[in-house]
Amino acid sequence: WVSTLAMSILKTSNVEAKMNLTLVDSNGKPVPNATIVGAFSGTVTGLATAKTDANGKVVQAVRTTKMTGGSATYSILSVSAAGFTYNPLKNLKSIATITW
Repeated sequence: WVSTLAMSILKTSNVEAKMNLTLVDSNGKPVPNATIVGAFSGTVTGLATAKTDANGKVVQAVRTTKMTGGSATYSILSVSAAGFTYNPLKNLKSIATITW
């Protein structure tokens, strides 16, 4: 299940919306090498797929040139890991939104 789901914005010459996610098992131990698929919507759009590291953490990001008045919503679409059964009902959060 997802124990951490936090969104942040990085502004440089564009805006990058970053999603930081931590995946743990039923005992609270990190789940490494799990595939996370998420969708960004709002000012920034797109699908993001990435694997968790050894600590069960993953960062997914999308960019836009809209520097002000934007928003992004991130939704977890799927989680898969060998030897684990994902139960989205146990997630701390499955959706996060940020504005800038």
